[in-house]
Amino acid sequence: MPFTKSGIKVLFVVLMFFCFSNAQETKYGARLGLGMSTVSFDDKTNYYSNESIDGVTIEGAFGVLMPMASVFSFHPELAFQFVDMDNEDSNNDYYYGYEEPIVTASGINLLINPLFRISFFRFFFDLGPSFNWSINSKWDVEDTDIAEVNRKFAYGFLGGFGFKFSRHWEIDGRFVFWTNPYEETDDYMSSSLMSTLVFSGNYWF
Repeated sequence: MPFTKSGIKVLFVVLMFFCFSNAQETKYGARLGLGMSTVSFDDKTNYYSNESIDGVTIEGAFGVLMPMASVFSFHPELAFQFVDMDNEDSNNDYYYGYEEPIVTASGINLLINPLFRISFFRFFFDLGPSFNWSINSKWDVEDTDIAEVNRKFAYGFLGGFGFKFSRHWEIDGRFVFWTNPYEETDDYMSSSLMSTLVFSGNYWF
């Protein structure tokens, strides 16, 4: 297997060595962002003409920036995400002679993003995995007896690009996707993919 326990331990020790060797340069910050999320799902019932929902996303996060080398930093982040999505704007009023129901999904998610930052002059890139847990999530299908869809743990990848205005202030845009953030409770959904595009303002203390 590519990731063994011993390999993870070695990676952890190396990261901690670089981080603590630059402890005096470590920064702590907060981020607030606004964007859009989309969930695409595979509808096994063939009931929908548009197998996706989208809506507003608000994110708040606390992060640490620990230099590892001249242009590389370790940037772990703990974030809370609020999403409110539906298919009301994109669905057809009638589908095969029947009125298509409204699908809504909303909730609060906990995100853990162990990112790596590459800095170049005043620009930077953030790259790394993203782990997504639901704190409170709800999925409803209007006026149908289709089983509810449960929220579960999801993992994915994050990529971002930003600009530093000063030592304290910066802005960034980031795109992240997670695989199978929703699962079926019956024969309704076989797979799903959630993506989020967020633009944020960051402040480093």
